[in-house]
Amino acid sequence: MLSCLVCTSKNDRFQAIKSLIFNVSKSEVMWAQYQEDIAKNLANSVVDVFIIDLPYIGDHHEMRFVMSLHQRYPDICMIILVAHQYIDKIQEQIEGLGILIVAKPLQRDIFKQFLTFVSNYQCHMKNYQMQQKKLLKQISEMKQFYLAKCLLMENEYMSESMAHHYIEKEAMNQRVSKITIVKNIINKYGRD
Repeated sequence: MLSCLVCTSKNDRFQAIKSLIFNVSKSEVMWAQYQEDIAKNLANSVVDVFIIDLPYIGDHHEMRFVMSLHQRYPDICMIILVAHQYIDKIQEQIEGLGILIVAKPLQRDIFKQFLTFVSNYQCHMKNYQMQQKKLLKQISEMKQFYLAKCLLMENEYMSESMAHHYIEKEAMNQRVSKITIVKNIINKYGRD
């Protein structure tokens, strides 16, 4: 389920976009009528997608605002809804940023494809981040394991293979994980 933050200053536009989103997918849809509402919504919930209906803030700094929003929240996908005649101009300004542009008036099928793409992308990114955390944890445990072996070699005058065998044997004898034994060794010899 996507969590969408629709940034538009007009209630009727929000309702139209919201109904399009609900017709396409099961999503949580929030409204940011003003710039300040964006921070409030982000503080209260997780947002997967910004859908920005231009013009939003009503001045010539809108693209700076969009780019600063993209820089502050790079993990959140961004879809810009813009009048058809301005697509080329805006595309030049945001090229290479990974921001999607959809021409107004919105066509249901095209909008559905964009939301499906964003949903799949978010799922892929979440899996990637979980995998990255898992790998970082494994690397951290490996570093601790090698540190514990070095401490045993230094303080107990064991060879590297003896230290390795000692850690595995202690884990089996005490029926705990190797990382628990490793942490005990590190604590015993007083190093981080």
